[in-house]
Amino acid sequence: MLRVVLDVNVVVSALLAPLGPPGRVLDAALRGRLGVVGCPRWALEVVEVAARPKFEGRLRAERQAALVALRAAADMRQEPAAVAAVTGDPDDDYLVALALDAGCDAIVSGDRHLLALAGPPAVWTPRELLARLGAAAGR
Repeated sequence: MLRVVLDVNVVVSALLAPLGPPGRVLDAALRGRLGVVGCPRWALEVVEVAARPKFEGRLRAERQAALVALRAAADMRQEPAAVAAVTGDPDDDYLVALALDAGCDAIVSGDRHLLALAGPPAVWTPRELLARLGAAAGR
């Protein structure tokens, strides 16, 4: 099973548009087809971003339940010990450290700062992850 760190933008996009690629990624995680790794900072950031006023009224109760289920399904780790400056956005550096510390296959993101990384870890868009999941299911 693939193990990934889901960038917060992917999680929130999944909650807002459950039928799009991020929503299908979240569905795969909740169905146990995908291992998700998180940490307390990640969980807090997901809740804080989802609670922003611009999303008020757009995140229904069932989507909030999906958020709770994701946190419960995630392999929650301690905060990464060392967070080096590796991205163009220092707020994303902990995701890289988390993925490396946990031995993840990739980070899944739509963020250009992360997508620009040469790796490791690999950084995949939600569509790229879905293609990999589809290829793995076809074996």
